[in-house]
Amino acid sequence: MPTMPTVTGVSWQQATATLIQAGIVPDNGSVPGQFTNLGYLDTWPVAISWVKTSAAAPGIVIAQSPAPGGNVAFGAAINLTVSSYPIAVADMFSAGGYS
Repeated sequence: MPTMPTVTGVSWQQATATLIQAGIVPDNGSVPGQFTNLGYLDTWPVAISWVKTSAAAPGIVIAQSPAPGGNVAFGAAINLTVSSYPIAVADMFSAGGYS
């Protein structure tokens, strides 16, 4: 079983590469493309959640599950929380303003 690496503090692309290097790969061994939404591929065990925050630069992994150091069973769910821009352009023009 592969061991879960630490992927917080790096870009989601680097986190994906780190997971693959650790042996956490899709069931068929293929690597997702750059423009693929990883959360919607059934064979890829990684789900990415985007969170608006100013605590980290956009595209940086700010949380991960499971925690680093644990064993990852084949096909186990892995969740990465990635920082997004603190406000979308559309939000600036909504009635609520900055959210």
